[in-house]
Amino acid sequence: MVDQKSNNKLTIKDIAAIAKVSKGTVSRVLNKKPGVGDKTRKKIEDLIKKLDYSPNLIAQNLASQKTGNIGVIIPHQAEYYLSNPYWPVLLSIITKAAADVGYTILLSTALEEGNVDSAYDFIIKGKRVDGIIAGSEFLGEKQLSTLYYYNIPFVLIGKSPFVQEYYVDIENRKATEILTTHLIHQGYRRILFIGGPETILNVTERVQGFYDALSHTTHSMGIVCHTRYEKPNIKMIIQNQMKNGFSPDAVIAGAGDLVLCTLMVLRELNITIPDDMALASFDTLHLYDYFTPRITAIHQPVKKLARAAFEMLFALIVGKTLIKTDCILPCTLRIGESCREKRIIS
Repeated sequence: MVDQKSNNKLTIKDIAAIAKVSKGTVSRVLNKKPGVGDKTRKKIEDLIKKLDYSPNLIAQNLASQKTGNIGVIIPHQAEYYLSNPYWPVLLSIITKAAADVGYTILLSTALEEGNVDSAYDFIIKGKRVDGIIAGSEFLGEKQLSTLYYYNIPFVLIGKSPFVQEYYVDIENRKATEILTTHLIHQGYRRILFIGGPETILNVTERVQGFYDALSHTTHSMGIVCHTRYEKPNIKMIIQNQMKNGFSPDAVIAGAGDLVLCTLMVLRELNITIPDDMALASFDTLHLYDYFTPRITAIHQPVKKLARAAFEMLFALIVGKTLIKTDCILPCTLRIGESCREKRIIS
């Protein structure tokens, strides 16, 4: 007999052994599938309740097939994500889409930057959810195995090297190539790309796009430097490149998180945009419209991304068969005046 004190470690195999049925029979009961006699079904349901087997996700679901909750996991500290316009926009669109179909959002963030275990534990083990939308940054095999173990439908925002389906993303590589090519066409010859942590897949893709553009010209060269998002070292990066003789005439901030810091650093160093150095950004901020010069940037379709993620997850929750299990959206280049472009007056 399995010790009831160890119920948090019970598996379907253990339940099947105690009930003297097959694992498939237990699975059919848990998922409310046909093919199980009433007497056997009640026996298994009573056993699950008695052993308190995964009460949040399974035992409670025996009484209600759906919880009406969707978990959203943002893989950053609350302080960081609230200061970044990307995640609040995503969350607001997902929340509205969920409300339209009668669902509530349960939000979870990391207790500390780079450690997402707490965010997943809060949603998966402490709350009842029918599905999860999660940022792919810092997703590892441990978190993925937990999602699979609890059999929770999920959709990722951004690709992950561990997942081949159920994600939405943008054309990171192509968009960065377009932005870099624009700088090359504007006559810039020494381009510095400042990206986020190199362990993040979208950063890697943007770096690839940067090098793609440079591979098509013999006139321009480029250097890539990485930094943390929450504590960027941009001043040191730019000063080091100047000391090493590279002396960039253009800088690409590889994410919206890095733009304002880059602007502050250039001001501290008395570098004028675009006369002394061009500045371009992968990501647009509403503030750009009030900057002089207005910053040339790649615009991500964040609202469309959020809607696509929710629609994919909701289809999984209601049991629809998805013809396409990923969604890659194109970005657009919004030309300002921060790279010596001629301002078009309408």
